[in-house]
Amino acid sequence: MQYSVINIQKLALWGAFGLVAVKAQVKDLLPGDDSETVWKAIGTVDPWYLPDDVVDGGDKDGSVLQKATGNRIRCGVVGYGHEDNIWMIPANGNFDQVGYILPRGGYDSRSDKSIADCVLRESKEEGGLIIDINSLIPLGLSNGGAVYWYKGNVTKTVKPTQPRPRPPKGFNVIDTRAELLKPPEKPAKKADMRQAFHNSGIADESTRYELTFKAKEGGATGGESPSGGSDYSVKDLGNWKAIYTDGFTNGKEAIVKSAGGFTTTNDLGETKGWNTLMASPYGVVASELAQTVGKGIAGISVADGNPSEMIFTLEQE
Repeated sequence: MQYSVINIQKLALWGAFGLVAVKAQVKDLLPGDDSETVWKAIGTVDPWYLPDDVVDGGDKDGSVLQKATGNRIRCGVVGYGHEDNIWMIPANGNFDQVGYILPRGGYDSRSDKSIADCVLRESKEEGGLIIDINSLIPLGLSNGGAVYWYKGNVTKTVKPTQPRPRPPKGFNVIDTRAELLKPPEKPAKKADMRQAFHNSGIADESTRYELTFKAKEGGATGGESPSGGSDYSVKDLGNWKAIYTDGFTNGKEAIVKSAGGFTTTNDLGETKGWNTLMASPYGVVASELAQTVGKGIAGISVADGNPSEMIFTLEQE
């Protein structure tokens, strides 16, 4: 099937649509919070999909475990609302001591098709928090890599489908920091949440979900799927092959998805990183690619006013 090529000759204004970042401070963390037993960087882990080494198991239907450790795969989110308030939910047990926590819950293979699905579902179930899927930014991993943490934008609140004794609550930065130091006799209980909060203030906006995927209609607001499928499913680029050509070499090599981004090497051995592209005038490729793939458009051409030109052509496999 033939498709026309879209010529894009504008710069992306990345900051115009992003959340206002909260400046992370050293006092977000306690000694020991930076231990690898508490927190790991995403590194080469795909932040959106389950790793290969997982098995079904656990005491809940749909739960998925790390094969090596037996730890349940979970997702957590630092949800930012209006005026950068951070939404938290009350702890189920010993609330007087533990207080409020960041939303965190288990992956459910019966409904979740991606870890982003897990975030949207758990946030809505436990806190009535509707997260914009396109705003999700991977932050890191806790519990030996079994818990995936994200920053996200809370667009509205609804009645939780699995309500707790107390309602969710939005905290300012100072009060969030104080809440995450509880319980006072065992602050290590929230070490991973402090790390998630800390990293949400320095999150890499170029890794936002919208720059990689086209969200399924209804998914960004938790709406019903017209097809009757999962309310939270996403449009995956996995069935598309991206080819690039530049004006200097006419190189043509597949762009390979890795580490939550894309890299490619042309016929001269020049490696072009997706994040590098997003920081350049070519950065518009990322957002436009995500927006147009779901509409069946097979090509994008980007020119920056110089002789160089880069063309991304998508071929459906």
